[in-house]
Amino acid sequence: MNLFLAITTFIADNLNVISLIFNIIGTIIIAFSTGQYFKSINNALMAHEISLKTMFNSLVGPSEDIYNIIGTPQLTQKTLRRTTLWMILGIVLLVLGFSIQLILLLKTNTSIN
Repeated sequence: MNLFLAITTFIADNLNVISLIFNIIGTIIIAFSTGQYFKSINNALMAHEISLKTMFNSLVGPSEDIYNIIGTPQLTQKTLRRTTLWMILGIVLLVLGFSIQLILLLKTNTSIN
């Protein structure tokens, strides 16, 4: 029972720091997952641009090979599904951290008055 009391006392004393840690972890998760998704979008746009350039060059100039890059929509959708779960986790951690800070703020304001 003493261990449980010690753990709850430690958590209560450091709740503000714990909420800040939740905020930091949530922000890092959101940043990395958003960056990963935008990277896959950039790759898909580059593949589309290469396809359009080769088709345009074959119409205008001498005949060249036309590059047809396939699989970019599937890769983009796969990345979107994977990053959506991480984004939700990051947002939950952010909301949890901000909620803890708000509760602590309201608790200290009501105890002063």
